[in-house]
Amino acid sequence: MKYTFLAAVAFTLATIASANADTTCVVNSPDGELNVRELTQNGPGRVTDKLRNGYTVTMRDFYLLKGPSWARVVDGKTKTKVVGWVFKDYLNCNIQATAQPTKRGTAVELKKSGAWTTFSDTTKKGTKVVGMYTANARSAFYVKFFSDSDRLYVQLFKNGWQFPNDGVDVPLNITFDNGPSYPATARARMDEGYAVVETWISDPDLAGRFMDDLMGADTMTVTFEQGDEKPWVANMQGTRETGTAFMEAVKTLCPSCGKTTQPYDTAKPTQPYKPTAKKSERDI
Repeated sequence: MKYTFLAAVAFTLATIASANADTTCVVNSPDGELNVRELTQNGPGRVTDKLRNGYTVTMRDFYLLKGPSWARVVDGKTKTKVVGWVFKDYLNCNIQATAQPTKRGTAVELKKSGAWTTFSDTTKKGTKVVGMYTANARSAFYVKFFSDSDRLYVQLFKNGWQFPNDGVDVPLNITFDNGPSYPATARARMDEGYAVVETWISDPDLAGRFMDDLMGADTMTVTFEQGDEKPWVANMQGTRETGTAFMEAVKTLCPSCGKTTQPYDTAKPTQPYKPTAKKSERDI
């Protein structure tokens, strides 16, 4: 993070601001990494480390230092290893927590690893669905496959979103690490009181690449092209295990999904090749 200081100026914590205890956040710096500064009696000291975007931290508290806000964080996995001071504005605390959302009683957890969970369920109309998600108390990111559809759905939920009754287009972009990128014009709507932004991938090859990138990435960033919603940066720990369980469940619902196409009728037995006589020199 490119944030400069005058070396001769002593750090003084002018104001202590209240914060939610042990808030889970991920690094979301415009430079791709965030400076970590040592803990001193006067506040942030020298740079001791750098954290890449997507790294999970736990924010214990934060302070105002002559305007800028600084967070005292620990490692998000161990909850005990001290990390140090980081610039709070470059932390995203909107999506990366792992609390499960409330789901119907028919849901069955297939796999849970890291920040992600894979499940199977049945809709009110009797349609079978498998999905994987990461969520916190306010927002969630889902990938779903329904037994009566040939599409891979991506759904985003967040408390506080409000959309017109007839829906509205929401341009967004899903990026894994520093690329590849998946731009889409999603459709936003209110669904039984819940605000959902939904898009889908109908091309099987593109859906396969999307899942490969999701399962192999260290960071996933969802950027909203309109409005004032800040980018979502997701913790991808556990996506390989949960993604594998998701793909296996999809194969159960759709045995033909993922199979390659052939340029002949595989149901008919093949016949020995019999060359035909050429009618002219231009015949192959």
